[in-house]
Amino acid sequence: MNFKNVSVKLLAVVMTVAMMLGVCAPTISAAGKFVEHADPTDNKLNYVSIGDSMTNGYGFDGYNQSSDDLNVYDIMTGKGMYGEGSYALQFEEYLKGKGYDVDHKKLAPSGLTVDNLLYLLGVREEDANDDWGGYESYIGEYSLEELKPHFTNAVTEADIITLGIGNASFGAYLVQKVTDFIGIMGSEPDVNKDLNLENGLALLEDEEMKQVVLEIYEEMSAELLGYVGELPMDMDIEALMDLVAYTTASFLVGYEALLD
Repeated sequence: MNFKNVSVKLLAVVMTVAMMLGVCAPTISAAGKFVEHADPTDNKLNYVSIGDSMTNGYGFDGYNQSSDDLNVYDIMTGKGMYGEGSYALQFEEYLKGKGYDVDHKKLAPSGLTVDNLLYLLGVREEDANDDWGGYESYIGEYSLEELKPHFTNAVTEADIITLGIGNASFGAYLVQKVTDFIGIMGSEPDVNKDLNLENGLALLEDEEMKQVVLEIYEEMSAELLGYVGELPMDMDIEALMDLVAYTTASFLVGYEALLD
């Protein structure tokens, strides 16, 4: 049995089911009512787009892969950050088409997680990235202390904010924990007994959120039953499902805080 191939397949199943269950929320916008009822005599509009690579059009024409050269990529000005065809740029053009003079602050570097964003917005005192430093490759020479007021001022002054929750926001954290669990992609097997369903549910006060976690736990468990015969005898499927449930609950806590 090729353990590596089975592990990669298992990881793909976990991620696919998570996406199907709607763990990764779509872009959220409160723009419709604003545009409909805005004062037509004041056409200045401060628009802020927040998110990760799902927001910035990663890989599209106009998107730069490196932040090493601030002449090419600059998170403070938004230069080189967003690719053509990204939702945020399309929405900016929509607003301009309505006659608004749009000042678009681009706050969606690739790799940004909910925890990273909560730190940059001053909600949390520490940048709890769980060793996932994806977005740090996209901030160039700027320090986090320089970026924090840039993010907080932009949000404070915004007339419209769109928030995109993509792969980095949830998927990166989930992938990291699952790969650690099954010991692939350069990681050693690591089963954290504290990351379980019970502790995950304890993080949540909202009953609807608890139901989401339980639904994912049950659906994922049922899906993985079909792979039991292909997995190593010592793999603890229940522990894996506990991990997915806790990770989902942790994401929901951060997501709720971000919306607040």
